[in-house]
Amino acid sequence: MNRHNTDQIMAFRRHKWSFVLSAVLTAAALMAVLSLAVSEDCDAASSGTCGDNLTWNLDDSGNLTISGQGSMDDFKRNGPWGTSGIKSVTIENGVASIGSNAFNGCASLSSVSIPDSVASIGNYSFSGCKSLSSVSIPDSVRSVGYSAFNGCKSLKSISLGYSVTFIEGKAFDGCLSLASISVSSDNETYSSEDGVLFDKNKTALITYPAGKQDAEYSIPDSVECVMFHAFYGCSLLESINIPGSVISMEAEEGEAFDGCPSLASISVSPDNENYSSADGVLFDKNKTALVRYPEGKQDFRYEVPESVTYFVWGAFKNSNLVSVTITGPVETIG
Repeated sequence: MNRHNTDQIMAFRRHKWSFVLSAVLTAAALMAVLSLAVSEDCDAASSGTCGDNLTWNLDDSGNLTISGQGSMDDFKRNGPWGTSGIKSVTIENGVASIGSNAFNGCASLSSVSIPDSVASIGNYSFSGCKSLSSVSIPDSVRSVGYSAFNGCKSLKSISLGYSVTFIEGKAFDGCLSLASISVSSDNETYSSEDGVLFDKNKTALITYPAGKQDAEYSIPDSVECVMFHAFYGCSLLESINIPGSVISMEAEEGEAFDGCPSLASISVSPDNENYSSADGVLFDKNKTALVRYPEGKQDFRYEVPESVTYFVWGAFKNSNLVSVTITGPVETIG
């Protein structure tokens, strides 16, 4: 090999290693920039404001503290602190409200301290906080928003103070471990009996906790209305007895019993002037409307009584049926 060729090879090798070294240095510089950016982002995300006069701070152990005076902002998805890593929340005295979606999806949140200064808990505020095990709502709180605790799968108990006057729909839907809802005896709007939530005079059954262990439940004789999703998610409940006093069920009537996979029978007192039952199936009084076929009935085939002319929307929702025979003049399917 002549000297000219050798020089060319050496020059090529020097150029090659120069290129490799340059690429390595460029990558290292880029990583340093990215690391700095991430570090800055983390620092920026550890504190901030969440209302005109409210500040928040998240420490390295996942403890979030909110302090100041006034109302918390409402949020579209979740608060500025994000959802990951938050294990506890301390809301200091002076905070007047918990904003909508504030802690939505904070799956690791296991405890929260709500002070007596808070007057309202916003929509979806604690929705999806599946590690939250208990909540004490102080006497200062007047309203609990829509789906406020929806999906809090570990929540075992909730206590409501005497000032709560308004609880929006689905507030406790999906709380599969919830065994008891207690209400201050001084509350003028709501009450509880055996862990079940009612209005003050027990004329409306609002929420039967999904985590109650009883297989059978008899609705008290004072109840006139069973509210929307009253028994939602009650996986252990096998039978429900409806007294003569019940005159209505909110929304689409059968939806009161959604998500009850073990419910095999709904029985109605013969004294009831608005509803009836046959073979565990819920009807209106004259059996012209089929209101609800229980999700837990084990039959695969069902013959609808000839008197039925109307199916309430969702009448057969989540049932085990593979065949339904209609023998009468059904006019409407809801």
